[in-house]
Amino acid sequence: MGQVGQTPFRLRRRARRKGVAIQNEKKILVITYDKAAALYHAREVQALLGLKGTVIGCSVQDILEAPLPQADLYCITTDAVEKIPDFQAQFPSSDQIVYF
Repeated sequence: MGQVGQTPFRLRRRARRKGVAIQNEKKILVITYDKAAALYHAREVQALLGLKGTVIGCSVQDILEAPLPQADLYCITTDAVEKIPDFQAQFPSSDQIVYF
């Protein structure tokens, strides 16, 4: 990816000078029990990340009605975990899950 000792910032700056786009944007899915809380937490996570990621909020009801959207990281509240039947089957073991 670059020379040893270079920080990611220096690599991005060097890539911009060369006209190369670096894709660092990640997709994060925030799952809570209700939709209002999901939107609140999604806005808070987006504020922390700035423009470096896409954050989507969804409720347990959204997960039960439609297939789970693909994401790089899943943030889920403990009350949502309790309400999703067969929780482990919904999330493959290779996915990154953060509980809050």
